[in-house]
Amino acid sequence: MPSKKISTERKLISFDWAMKSVLRQKSSFAILEGLISTILKENIKIDAILETESNINWRDGRYVRTDIQARNKKDDIYIVEIQYAYEINYFHRILYSASVAVKEYLKENMNYDKIKRVISITIAYSNLGVGNDYVYKGNNHFLGIHDNSELELNETQQKKYKIKKLKQIFPEYWIIRLKQYNNELNDNLDQWIYFFKNSLVKTDFTAKGLQKAAERLEEISYFKGDEHAYNEYIKFLLNRNSQIEQMEDEKEEKNILIRTLEEKDKTIEQKEITIEQNKKSIEQKDKTIEQNKKTIEQSVLVLSKFIKNPQQIANELGVSIEFVKQVLKN
Repeated sequence: MPSKKISTERKLISFDWAMKSVLRQKSSFAILEGLISTILKENIKIDAILETESNINWRDGRYVRTDIQARNKKDDIYIVEIQYAYEINYFHRILYSASVAVKEYLKENMNYDKIKRVISITIAYSNLGVGNDYVYKGNNHFLGIHDNSELELNETQQKKYKIKKLKQIFPEYWIIRLKQYNNELNDNLDQWIYFFKNSLVKTDFTAKGLQKAAERLEEISYFKGDEHAYNEYIKFLLNRNSQIEQMEDEKEEKNILIRTLEEKDKTIEQKEITIEQNKKSIEQKDKTIEQNKKTIEQSVLVLSKFIKNPQQIANELGVSIEFVKQVLKN
């Protein structure tokens, strides 16, 4: 009897579907901790999941994102957001989300030094920005305009705030662009990104929390009660992405047409310029010929005073006898 083939990877439900419910449960904190720890390369322990109002009902056609906000015991806030649809002002919105998180934490009459850092992590399925990399990190640096030196905290501030760098006070942004990821596996973060893009976890993946995520999501897939809703949700996302891709294709076709027309206009304009230049060149040559003709005519008249033979005059000037006779006749 042939042995049963063991799969090296497991097909799972989408991560954002799990974010709507299971990842908000305390028993699943290890999954979120693994993801954030892998990205930040530091050991993160989640203490609580914060309420958020940005999860719009996908059934009404307005769904574009799913997010989850978590807090650790130091009160640092982590915003993990999955972005499906293209939003032209998305970068402004993640700035707003981080700012709101800062403002909501700072209660009335609290000192500003009580503000904790905010880490914003975006997992983008849409084309977000322009760049070659698939992982981008952004934070605040204060650089001197004359010597490019970086402004830092003094020793007292470092001890008081228990941080080393000034940039640690300000929100930090991570953008993971799945469309630019080519499924190569070079480190633990790539393992998570591979999972996000393919909903697959290989059995040899070792990234923190990832096998736990696979087990938990595999458990969810057995819950038949939500199977119809999940299938409808995936169908919605596929249709939405198809619409977005179609819009992007139509936009690119329009841009190609515009560039083609612009190039034709430039070609026509260049031809008109060339024709005008040739016209001026011909006019200049005509003027030169006319001037030369007048000069030769004057030379014929001058020589005729000393030489009576028209043929001899023609030979002297290198012109035809008919030309000499015509000048003398006039």
